[in-house]
Amino acid sequence: MSNILIVSQKELIANPIFRQDKNLVETYNLVKENNNVKILYLHRNLNLDKEVKNEVVKEIQETKRIDFDIEQFCIRDMIRSISFKKKLINFFEEHKIQTVIFMSYHMAKLVIPYVENIIDKFNIICDFRLSNLSYFLQQYKDEKEKSYPKFQNIYKNFKMHFLQSIAIIKNSDYLLFDEDCDCELLEKEDIKNIFYPKDIKKLIGKKNIFGRKNKNELNVTYISINRNNYAAKNTYGIVKNNNEYTVNETKYFNLIDDINDIIINNKSEYFCISSSKINLLSNSLNYLTQYLDFNKNAAAASPTIIYSREIDSLKVQFENQRNNNFSLWEENSSPLLFSDCIVIKKNFFNKVGLFDNRFKTFDYALFDFILRVHQIKAYYFTMRDVSAFKNMAVSRQISLFKQDKVYLCSKWGESLFNMGI
Repeated sequence: MSNILIVSQKELIANPIFRQDKNLVETYNLVKENNNVKILYLHRNLNLDKEVKNEVVKEIQETKRIDFDIEQFCIRDMIRSISFKKKLINFFEEHKIQTVIFMSYHMAKLVIPYVENIIDKFNIICDFRLSNLSYFLQQYKDEKEKSYPKFQNIYKNFKMHFLQSIAIIKNSDYLLFDEDCDCELLEKEDIKNIFYPKDIKKLIGKKNIFGRKNKNELNVTYISINRNNYAAKNTYGIVKNNNEYTVNETKYFNLIDDINDIIINNKSEYFCISSSKINLLSNSLNYLTQYLDFNKNAAAASPTIIYSREIDSLKVQFENQRNNNFSLWEENSSPLLFSDCIVIKKNFFNKVGLFDNRFKTFDYALFDFILRVHQIKAYYFTMRDVSAFKNMAVSRQISLFKQDKVYLCSKWGESLFNMGI
């Protein structure tokens, strides 16, 4: 017997009409036998006084809601607590949950970040049958059957929603899709833990045979670009301190050559390149590298840059309230927005080449690199749940920017500035 928690946006009803309700009843009927099943609802308020409760019971009887043979709990009641995260973790531990079934991607997106520290204690099944990802997979299947398929928009939409789903897919042992769903695009992303609702009984209490990605820190070399001393004399190009490098932007050294030399002569799996004015939250690099490590097509990622003079107080707030809002991950097409901080997998330098040293600024050299990454249909994205702080601007060499812009346009041509696939 397993302790199973079903996390659902909807309630169980006896005679469902809508697909979401039918999925819930189907899942409940498949797992209820010989298991201790509980349901965690999103909206329903279970903390009612006696008079109101009688009215609710009457309503249950009239609408034929299933309400008497299963323990029910409500997220809305927990959210009213001062510490929702603590209360949710205590709930999982108190009830000794062994398997969690999320009836939708959105419910997984809500709950998983709060219990991230304990998810190794249970296995996770996430139902993607009604997700946007499933919708675009169905569109892909329909287009394949046509004489003249049009895949471009489907690829772009799939790519966006796949990036948004990485955190859930990464932390789930099993993903549920309809049997008639064409999962070819997911399989190309090396997603192997796809199953169907009929398989759910044999998945209960079992860890993914392919294994979740571990949380060990990956080998990262940190390169900090000091832009403050371009005109200074007697400035060293590179200053090394253990596995961290400071590269001075100066007219006496080629900044891009210096960065390329570090990448060539270093065995790290990842390189974090950022402005010297950037302050990363603790574990930010770990988050960035873990999600890049999850997928072979993920080449680079940037945190969200927040400009503020009150960095210390903001750091405390973000550490306490980090909620992994990965639904806002997106691809970025402006070099000035992502060049302040980026993490890149080293093996993509082997695939598309190093930074072009004919550029004078890292901003445009990076933009050129990202364009090459997109040419091989790899991913670069901004992670909205990982923050970096910057409390002051640095004067940039406008003349160098102008030169680099001219060179970028001559190299690529305006028609090739397409950040999509």
